[in-house]
Amino acid sequence: MKVKFANLGLLLSVLLFTAQAALGQTAQITGRVADSTNAVVPDAKINVRNVETGIENPTSTNESGYYTVPLLPPGRYEVTAQKPGFRPITRSGIKLEVQQVARIDFVMEVGEITEHIDVVAGAPLVATDDAALGTLVDRRKILELPLNGRNALMLVTLAPGSTPNPRGPAATNVNGGRDNTADILIDGGATTSTDQGDARITPPLEGVEEFKVQTGSFGAEFGRAGSVVNVVTKSGTNQLHGSLFEFLRNDAFDANNFFFNATGQGKAKLRYNQFGGALGGPVWLPKLYDGRNRTFFYFTFEGTRQVGQGLNQTTNSHRFGTGR
Repeated sequence: MKVKFANLGLLLSVLLFTAQAALGQTAQITGRVADSTNAVVPDAKINVRNVETGIENPTSTNESGYYTVPLLPPGRYEVTAQKPGFRPITRSGIKLEVQQVARIDFVMEVGEITEHIDVVAGAPLVATDDAALGTLVDRRKILELPLNGRNALMLVTLAPGSTPNPRGPAATNVNGGRDNTADILIDGGATTSTDQGDARITPPLEGVEEFKVQTGSFGAEFGRAGSVVNVVTKSGTNQLHGSLFEFLRNDAFDANNFFFNATGQGKAKLRYNQFGGALGGPVWLPKLYDGRNRTFFYFTFEGTRQVGQGLNQTTNSHRFGTGR
């Protein structure tokens, strides 16, 4: 019995460490189910499944044929609708973005339950159930656009109406607003400096999945903010994934400064290394717990070593982060 309790304590410790905040920024799927005559289909079984984690979210249509599945982490999904007397239908290839409300409607055909219809189609590009105005900065932009210092929040200014604020690398002024009116949320937690409008915490770039800059007409849940930056960190999946990176700047590869040349000085010493890695997957404890389709972890580390750059200066910094 002592061994069992010890194992249970270890399991609870791991689960608490890897738990995601309940206030994480999410997406939503809603829609209507009807038959071929456009008559509503009440009490149809709807199942929304995350393709990468295997987590399922079942629900049913109401008497008017409508369904809603809220609080979905951004990612890839498939939705299945079924009811006795109709052919089951699965819509796959659905990519949900942060704060997106995707409308997925179904038209069911009479048939045997053994017959199945598969439709490969993404979520609608035009949002008809949400009036918010915003710009999504997805994973591809975060990885491929040049970023000196690898701070993903510097890309906030890609949103129309956003201008850089020199008081901080992630600070921005949106639609002429004051410095501290842009609310920066990381997985639902506010991290805005009320003085400068910058982010108190900047997650490592390897741990950022995407973020959305909402510039107008957003929901009342965001309170007094003049604009909102919703950052979603990466999540572990059923597959174990990892990466390592190293970015280097060295005066050996640089030409001399124009003014140093003019005064006969040599090149300034510069040693700049930015390195780290990321690892994510299911929580798995041999003979104790298999977290596939249920519990996941994601860990990132980033370190910076800098010597020189015009001044005789040495700086060191580290950034850690955990995901869902």
